[in-house]
Amino acid sequence: MPLSSLTGIRQQLLQTIRSLSHKDLNRRPSDAEWSVAQIAEHLHLVERAVASQIRHGLFEISETPFVERPIETVLDRSVRVKVPNPALEPKNEPISSDELTEKLTRSREQLLEAIKGFTPEDLRRRAFSHPLFGMLSLQQWITFLEYHERRHLEQISETMKKLGI
Repeated sequence: MPLSSLTGIRQQLLQTIRSLSHKDLNRRPSDAEWSVAQIAEHLHLVERAVASQIRHGLFEISETPFVERPIETVLDRSVRVKVPNPALEPKNEPISSDELTEKLTRSREQLLEAIKGFTPEDLRRRAFSHPLFGMLSLQQWITFLEYHERRHLEQISETMKKLGI
């Protein structure tokens, strides 16, 4: 399981969040763009939703591993993606770095708890649908979460640059 990559990218995210003042964390470059806090909250919401799907057994099981999808395309920031589910949209309310850190820590704990006990083969043979990629194995969902976080870390860097941080 590529959990070490997932852990490394999360540490970068948390370090970035903690380095910002409350004002900079919650400032938006424009009305049409998210603040760093909103980007981080979106990551929390997505991870929590994936963990919930797994925890509640809302996946299909196959005798053979599911076909891998080209999820690495999520890393391409030139392709704009609209959030497919309003429940994954962050609020437009200020939030502290401590509260964000707690939310991100909690959603990661929920994910790790949800996959505990699954073997690598189990993760490849269980899947649920992604709105853009179709059926992803749980293994690919874990990799997707890493790529998704990498994508949004780039967005955070762009946001900070726009804000002059």
